[in-house]
Amino acid sequence: MKKSLTFVLGCFAASLMIGTATGATLSYGALAAPGTYFGSGNPNTGWTVSTDTTNNLELGLGAFERFTAVTNQVNSVYYEPVGPTTQPGRTGSYWGFKFSVNTNVDGTGSAIVGDYNYNLSISDLTTSTNVSFDPTLLPDNSLSGTSGFQNAESLHFSFLATPLAYDMNAADTYRIILSATPRSGLYAENSVSIDVVTQTPEPGTSSMVVFGTGTAFVVLGLRRRKRQYLPQL
Repeated sequence: MKKSLTFVLGCFAASLMIGTATGATLSYGALAAPGTYFGSGNPNTGWTVSTDTTNNLELGLGAFERFTAVTNQVNSVYYEPVGPTTQPGRTGSYWGFKFSVNTNVDGTGSAIVGDYNYNLSISDLTTSTNVSFDPTLLPDNSLSGTSGFQNAESLHFSFLATPLAYDMNAADTYRIILSATPRSGLYAENSVSIDVVTQTPEPGTSSMVVFGTGTAFVVLGLRRRKRQYLPQL
């Protein structure tokens, strides 16, 4: 019960901060294919962004509820429930992560995706397992002649799940880092990092708290459960 209350209070704190930390909207956003791949019509927000304005390089990372793109974010930390997706007719884990590269933020530069080497690393800080890969080697991102790409993946996909020993039902903390290293001296290295905290919510609170439907509803839910939780601590 203490763990459940901790998770609820943590999500409550995240919801209170949502007005100032909902995440950035990328300049390389709202694209048609090959733009974002986590579902058409989803808002392209909830990112953690690192931008090198001198070199026009923008890198973005984020976590989200798969198939709806809902995020529960406080700065560069994302909070997601464990378990499988709850979307009808869908399979796999509840949450996924997204990444973005834009080599020409203001449209005045000449850099393209192929001017950099990329590395996307994922570490499970609970189990000390990790995996890293070049995102441009994924078929969707074979865009070396363009100025950028976006995509989304999930840890339950085999090429990530096997080295991570991923268990979608386990509470863990993941650190995801995207870095870009120039292939020549014309540009500069850049990176962006996020943490994803997965925990088991109290039954009946996830749709109200985790999905960030509004501070008023969160406060109402906590008030209703106050008498239930506190005497058991």
